Amino acid sequence: MGQLIPQDFPFETLKNDAERVVVRAFADTLREKWLVIPDVGIRDDARDSQTDIVLIHPDMGVIVVEVKSHRIAIREGIWHGEKGYALDPQPVDQVQRYTYKLREFVRTLDDSLAHFDIGWGVALPNSPAIDGDLTPDIKADQVLLAGAMEDANAAVERMAIAAYRYNAALDGQAIEAIVRRLRPTTDFKWNPEAITTYTRERLAELCEAQISSLTSLLHNRRVIVRGGAGTGKTFLGIKWARQAWSEDDRVLLTCYNDPLASSLREQFGIAIDESVKIDSFYELALGLEGMPPLERPNLPPDEMGDWWDTVATGHIIGNWDKVGEYFDTIIIDEAQDFSPTWIALLESLLDPDGRRRMLLLADEGQGVYSRGFVFPQADDGWVQVELASNFRNAHPIAHLLRRGLGGAPSPVYSPEGLGIHFYVATDIDNVASVVEAEIDRIVEDDERSAASIGVVTLDRDVRDELRRRLDLVAWEDRGDGAVVCETFRRAKGLEFDTVILVAMTPEDATEVTPLYIGISRAVSELIVVGSNEVADRLGFA
Repeated sequence: MGQLIPQDFPFETLKNDAERVVVRAFADTLREKWLVIPDVGIRDDARDSQTDIVLIHPDMGVIVVEVKSHRIAIREGIWHGEKGYALDPQPVDQVQRYTYKLREFVRTLDDSLAHFDIGWGVALPNSPAIDGDLTPDIKADQVLLAGAMEDANAAVERMAIAAYRYNAALDGQAIEAIVRRLRPTTDFKWNPEAITTYTRERLAELCEAQISSLTSLLHNRRVIVRGGAGTGKTFLGIKWARQAWSEDDRVLLTCYNDPLASSLREQFGIAIDESVKIDSFYELALGLEGMPPLERPNLPPDEMGDWWDTVATGHIIGNWDKVGEYFDTIIIDEAQDFSPTWIALLESLLDPDGRRRMLLLADEGQGVYSRGFVFPQADDGWVQVELASNFRNAHPIAHLLRRGLGGAPSPVYSPEGLGIHFYVATDIDNVASVVEAEIDRIVEDDERSAASIGVVTLDRDVRDELRRRLDLVAWEDRGDGAVVCETFRRAKGLEFDTVILVAMTPEDATEVTPLYIGISRAVSELIVVGSNEVADRLGFA
């Protein structure tokens, strides 16, 4: 919902019901980054000016909206009210005069606003349609008719585009300066942290409403759930694990990579006892009761790939018959990264005298390891479910994934979050400079936690260089004062309020799966630092 300024604005002071209808529609249905300022006056030496509503959005700018209660007819270019008399002043002239005056005031507030322009429109909440043709000085999308009041957000966005003026995005300082000018008695502070909190809470509500009904799938012995990034697969897996644990099952919840495994343990949210095992496949397999110990080389986690795939895998398969540990319910998250052999080994851990429940969660769009996984078929006894909506990413991020990379659509009332930004940078010096500046903005200007930021790269060498230059850390070393920097492979399954995605080479534009994984880690804000080819691939101007 839009932010009404002040929050306790007295609606009874508005001069008519039409203004009250429009202000309430804006406050109730606009997305959370819109500021709604009703009944705004500006005083200068010449005369006082008053307008009905000013809307402010960090990305879409400032829009002045004049409200008219009349049913409008236009005859020979003149706007008339329902009694047939010509309106004086004419609505377009009236809103334009205020817009120009407000623009001059805004341009004096800060050097960054010296060339800032302002859009405008007219709201007609009592007019289902206009009798006659609009005059050439206003576009159809700059007019909000009665039908737009039920869900004004889409109409206001169209108005903002129709009234578009080329402006840089408004930062928090500029927004606060404009609000102080328009509402000098209101103590207002732009609060990105509140927006990220609202975004997470709202997405969680939407996900809970859609996923809770699927918990009953746990009553089936074999279930495969498929869905794109953010559709709630991991959320469902956690709910299954909790439910099975509450029914006294011995539960195994596994995935492929260690960072996701640690996140699963945190999300489980219950003290894990001996009846629950949550870990990545290799760590789980090597720690099972009866599995002989295996000495590991002293290498960084992401340099162990060949060793895991050869030595560790051979050791696990060769000694699997020694394992003496069994489970009632086994849940595999990110199953597309598992080989059929691994899944068969895990299935053999189901206690013949138990419930023997096997649940798989998979997304073919996020498969980064070619181990031969194939989706089980219904003919083999698998209940198949597909999740269709994106509940992880704020609407603009989900829309980007959907438009360019085949992601799932977001729900109609998905929150807006903090938006998307793109910076062109094609060498490591520029990339590091942009990443550092964005981290400083988030931590120092927006006063958000460094732990809410994830820097995701498409290349291991770029990741290592950014860690070295900017004191970024691996997932295992994260803390309140540290920013995590990982490759898309290790970040898969994780999420951050803000993701800074680094895709700096032209070749990165062709890497659909890495881009899909990296972008889908962002809950509220996405910052892409990359080449012009990546910008073109993602549809940025």
